[in-house]
Amino acid sequence: MTPVTFEHRGNATVAWQKGPRHKFYEDRFRLLCHPIPLIAKANRGEIFAVLDGVGSAPKGMAAAQEVCDGLVKFFDTNHQVSADKGLLDSILTNANETIHGWGFMEGTTRPAGACAGTIVWIDANWLAHIFHVGDTTALLIRDGLAKVLTTVHQNGDGHLSNYFGMPTLQLQTLLIQLEEGDRLLIFSDGIGKAFSINQNIADIIESKAARSASLAALFTAARASGSSDDATAILVDIEELE
Repeated sequence: MTPVTFEHRGNATVAWQKGPRHKFYEDRFRLLCHPIPLIAKANRGEIFAVLDGVGSAPKGMAAAQEVCDGLVKFFDTNHQVSADKGLLDSILTNANETIHGWGFMEGTTRPAGACAGTIVWIDANWLAHIFHVGDTTALLIRDGLAKVLTTVHQNGDGHLSNYFGMPTLQLQTLLIQLEEGDRLLIFSDGIGKAFSINQNIADIIESKAARSASLAALFTAARASGSSDDATAILVDIEELE
């Protein structure tokens, strides 16, 4: 099995691992936070995102990459556009239109490109603006207790009913005030489908002192539960309120 890879940036750590049955790792992620000079200079808060390319779509991985690439535009101050929810909504809508424009698999009505995604923008007032479609997940851990912030968008046969690549994007949005000591966990379905109780995820995360150790324990538990999909998880600690 491919080992878990970790990347640390500021108060956040991401872990990712290719699914044992997959040829390629098709998830994508972004840690757009203050240790990056562009992000610090823009002074527009921070963005954390996990995107999951739909495996049945030939351009699923490309769709996840398209959304990730668009997020950097939020921090482009050259055009003097206000950094607000409307700007991020516009960036995500444009990415959706591009992906939908790739068309369909030959002879079918199935999209050529599609991906699930959860994007969290944390602004200067420590308000978390959440944008979501599909079966990725955002989980808030406060005082050790888990609160799921997103909904799984799928129909009765298990197929996604809402995703990037649809004719009209229907983003689930949520605004939540963060508090010092909160932990925000964003993950793909390679983690989510392995657990039926979200509190079990929080308990694993809280069982270790270091973020990397917490995520390693989470991946071990997910694989032990039978998960064979690509897995990605971002853990953000809200350590200081400015």
